[in-house]
Amino acid sequence: MLTLPEGEAKLSYRMVSPAVMDLTSTFVPSAARGRGAGAKLAEAALLYAREQGLQVIPTCWYVGDYIEKHPAFAALLESALGTPDRTGASCDIG
Repeated sequence: MLTLPEGEAKLSYRMVSPAVMDLTSTFVPSAARGRGAGAKLAEAALLYAREQGLQVIPTCWYVGDYIEKHPAFAALLESALGTPDRTGASCDIG
């Protein structure tokens, strides 16, 4: 989450399995859009996934576009790494 003068910007995700993070949505207040807040959120989530050895699913269109523009993160995509074992508990974090 980023606290901006215009309000809070956040990226929501859920853990599909212990090894897979689904990046579900990104929200930036309309008055703050176009100034890089969404990119900061996407980058932070992807860097975290990389550090933790997680695969990602970019359900959020913005994160998908961010990965296309920053192909160094493409290796994190679940489709690039293969289907993981999805047994185990999942949780929703919003």
